[in-house]
Amino acid sequence: MCFEKSSVFRLCVLSALCGCIFVGCGRKGPPLPPIVYVPRPVTELVAKRVEGEVVLQFKIPTANTDSSSPADLERLEVYAHTGPLPTTADYLKYGTLVHRIEVKQPPAPEEPESEEPRAESHAAAAPDVAGTTAPVTPKQGSDGVEKPGLVEQGWATSVRETLTEKHMDIGPMPPTRATVPVLTPAVPVETIETPGTVNFAMPVARYYTIVGVSKSRNRRGPYAGPIRVPLISPLHPPEKVDTTYTADVISLSWAGKPEDIVPQVAAVVPATPAADVAAVENPNQETPETYEIYADVETEETVDAARPGAPPVSRPAPRPAPRFGYNVYEAASAFAAKDAATADKPSAPDAPSAPDALSAPAAASAPVVPLNAALLTTPAFSDPRVEFGTERCYIVRRVEMVGAVAIESAPSPHACVTPIDKFPPAAPKTVNLVATASAVSLIWEPNTEEDLAGYLVLRGDAPGDKLAPLTPAPIGDAAYVDNSIRRNRTYVYEVIAVDKVGNQSEPSNRVEESIR
Repeated sequence: MCFEKSSVFRLCVLSALCGCIFVGCGRKGPPLPPIVYVPRPVTELVAKRVEGEVVLQFKIPTANTDSSSPADLERLEVYAHTGPLPTTADYLKYGTLVHRIEVKQPPAPEEPESEEPRAESHAAAAPDVAGTTAPVTPKQGSDGVEKPGLVEQGWATSVRETLTEKHMDIGPMPPTRATVPVLTPAVPVETIETPGTVNFAMPVARYYTIVGVSKSRNRRGPYAGPIRVPLISPLHPPEKVDTTYTADVISLSWAGKPEDIVPQVAAVVPATPAADVAAVENPNQETPETYEIYADVETEETVDAARPGAPPVSRPAPRPAPRFGYNVYEAASAFAAKDAATADKPSAPDAPSAPDALSAPAAASAPVVPLNAALLTTPAFSDPRVEFGTERCYIVRRVEMVGAVAIESAPSPHACVTPIDKFPPAAPKTVNLVATASAVSLIWEPNTEEDLAGYLVLRGDAPGDKLAPLTPAPIGDAAYVDNSIRRNRTYVYEVIAVDKVGNQSEPSNRVEESIR
């Protein structure tokens, strides 16, 4: 009996050992593949139509989807398609690759220096200011070849696509599954239309999306977009832009359009019955069994319901977003060789200009933003950047907002102006004097102009019909001592401020003193 029990025990132990051997007993297997993270999508993506071009502006990501940085980003791909696609992934198959933007790879993290001496590499080092050697990091693309003009992570950039008649046609679409029609009894549908209305077709739109491709596994990350750009005709630009300037600002003006005016809609609150007029006159009075909750808490766009019997009250409704407006851009000189229609477009030196985006995509460029921070709804603009002797040229584009996309017209004729300093400084203030038997001391408040050259002190005999300068050249101090006086005479003094160009101010207040 005891022998049988020990045999069973031995058999159980042997089975356990075989099970451990079968499962490996903690033995390490082949290493798992590393987790591959993809870059985040681009941010701050906006689109606008400028004449016959679509401009996309965005910011290149700096991190991956797991928040690690720098981003594992080799390039950005911009796809476009006329007509909406069901999903963003469909753009790879049915869309058109219009831009491929290679991103400069960030430098590898610095390794800790070893205590052992390393051989100097003269090929990858260059002398710095102190005379030692510092590694040279050339701009390299994804293939390791040095390429000039690559964009970097975190940069704001833009790309453009020139529209043609071919882009107006709806592009290829994914096939749709045939559905079995459900037999239902026919129900007559009545078409109701307002008299005089005409149904019109919606304008064709082109959709754009951007995706980043990782360098480690050539995998695409999340898509940004798609963003819809209607392919409608731009408006006409202003025919003429007038310029004026002062010492502080350059002012532009042009003829506006009637549709620039945004109407102010008034919300009318219905009247209340006469029974509640007393309650309206005394709003704090409460009727029996009633009470008010949160009487003083309101948001900006809420409108209180009127009490019955109260007179109608008109309140301005929230101002709608403008549909039409203007953008002002700084342009090259009107006599420059650059064409006026492309004056606000950034140049991309050494960028390929082949039309085939797959073989030679156009290079990215810096975003071009208007001088005005917000869309102008009035035909005027002021530029505070006044530099005398420096020419500034402007163009104005008329804008139609279609949703969040701006459709900009061709540029207006160039408006160039070269401000000239013809503005004198302010007259010196509060001229006072103190006289003695041998001298007259003058003092006044100093001027604050940045281009002030000094002051001229004028003197004449009373009644002061003719004053002559005591100082042949402007003096820098706001004080002067006249030592050339004579007794028994009455003198009249004035002070004039002079700028560096030679413009003279109006005379200061006159002061008079009799020498005894």
